[in-house]
Amino acid sequence: MYEKLSCSGRKLFFCWFVLYLSWLQVGLRSQLELDLELSFPDRIQLHQTQIGNDPSLISPRLALAKIYLQIEAFDLAIDQYQKVRSIDPYYPNVDYGLGLAYSGQSKFDLAIESLHRELNTRQSSTKSDTKSKAHIYAALGSAYASLYQYEKAKTAYEQALNLFPDDAMIHHQLGNIISKQGNRPQLVIEHQQRAILLEPRLASAYLQLGLAYAKTQNWPSAIIAYKQAIELDSGLVEAEYNLAQAYFRQGAPNKAEIHLRSFQNKKKKSDQIARLKGAFQRSTNQKQKAQISANIGRAYLKNNQYKTAIQYYQKSIGLDPRLPIAYSGIGLAYAMLNRYELAIFNQKKALNLQPDLTEALSSLGLIYLKQNKIDLALSAYQQSVKLKPRVADVQRQIGLIYISQQSYAQAEVAFKKALDIDPSSADNYHNLGLSLAYQDKMKSAIDAYLQSIKLRSSLENRSLAETYFLLAEAYNHSSNKIAAEKAYIQAIEMDDSLAKGLHALARLYGQKKEQPKKAIYLVKQAIKIEPEKAEYHNTLALLYYQLENYNLAQEALQAALAIEPENQSYQIGIEKITEKLAESQ
Repeated sequence: MYEKLSCSGRKLFFCWFVLYLSWLQVGLRSQLELDLELSFPDRIQLHQTQIGNDPSLISPRLALAKIYLQIEAFDLAIDQYQKVRSIDPYYPNVDYGLGLAYSGQSKFDLAIESLHRELNTRQSSTKSDTKSKAHIYAALGSAYASLYQYEKAKTAYEQALNLFPDDAMIHHQLGNIISKQGNRPQLVIEHQQRAILLEPRLASAYLQLGLAYAKTQNWPSAIIAYKQAIELDSGLVEAEYNLAQAYFRQGAPNKAEIHLRSFQNKKKKSDQIARLKGAFQRSTNQKQKAQISANIGRAYLKNNQYKTAIQYYQKSIGLDPRLPIAYSGIGLAYAMLNRYELAIFNQKKALNLQPDLTEALSSLGLIYLKQNKIDLALSAYQQSVKLKPRVADVQRQIGLIYISQQSYAQAEVAFKKALDIDPSSADNYHNLGLSLAYQDKMKSAIDAYLQSIKLRSSLENRSLAETYFLLAEAYNHSSNKIAAEKAYIQAIEMDDSLAKGLHALARLYGQKKEQPKKAIYLVKQAIKIEPEKAEYHNTLALLYYQLENYNLAQEALQAALAIEPENQSYQIGIEKITEKLAESQ
């Protein structure tokens, strides 16, 4: 098994630390994202103001230190904790916070010393919260594990569970330590199962459960666990790799290859994020750390991991509340989660800090577009291209808006600008063809569609099918029936569920009065796919009418009328068929 990809050695504390802080946030909030009034910069400023008014206050310093822990500004957290100690050397939670901060800096000996000091303070206190004390032992266990002192780590975790046996994270981490110690996979399984029972969405517990099953060569159970881990966290590359290995061991090489390829693709992305996280840990410059955290957020955003992206953008804002790109990034992440009020608020915050930030303007355009506020979206996109004209995606969005507004000449201009920037875009050639066809510029539309087809990958079947269909429509409109027929057939071969393609080809054969049985077969296939399309039933009626099969023609047209009872053409058609039936009797 590829256990090097799982949390081990010095990485163990960091894995626990990040998970713990996420756990803390989820526990304190009903939703992952921070509310507007609780943003990091606002909270930091609030506590700094309180401290400025009265430097002897302890509670705002502790609150500030806790925020610095959350955004991994460990130096700042340590400074606040040490100032609290200078005010009151025995104040609870101070050494606990120091232990976490020192561990975040990989100063594990200092962390252990601080955590032991916190435990001693609590030992002499009559008011000791068993749950928070359990978390101190867990932090101690993680620090020991980071120094490869697994027996001490195991003892600390066991002490934590004795105090608070219903903590999923502690069970999970104790299971990890036992796994590191050797051959007790069944005990590892028990702890990971207990963690999952307590918190069913803990993806890393499913991963470790899978690894434990693998050690017992229980491949079916390992596969189930790995799959669950991936379902809960698609970015968990370790699970993809180990799932591939489990399929290989089970004798399913095809499935193994699929997941191995998936692992390789995800690994490239995760390696980039790992490098950024390493740079973040090494940096001692607060503004530089803020920029790196924003870059991590952007990487998660590109991976469609929007909630994780929000966390890193929030850290970035906490470290530098005047970093506009972080507000823009968090706004875009909120937009993808359909949290439009928060999305717009953050984009406007970014623009207040930097009015010419084109990323924020184009993101505003996307947000308004998702809300169907077309005019506002167009205005935002136009402001963006005015500042930065050579952004192909923004020009494309403008073109699509113009198509929706039936402003086809303006759409043509926008798509041509997009292609001038990026001539390799099959989508933009497709959309250019559409805007030209709507203007009855069929020859130019055909050229654009053909270029789109040339640029598309053979794997993009549905996209190719749509372009071939529009190409066929353009040929048909230009009275080039032979080319139209070939293009319709290509569209259907690319996507045999393309009902409109099947129907259009059936109509073409009907117009040519060739292959009537094939035309009927095609339109029946279209009806199977989209039975509520009255137009398809009407075409079937016309085909039967051509064959003088008036009974079936009547049946098909009645089906069309049942869908569109007010359609006068269908009503007239029924009358004509009725007359034909009367004549034949």
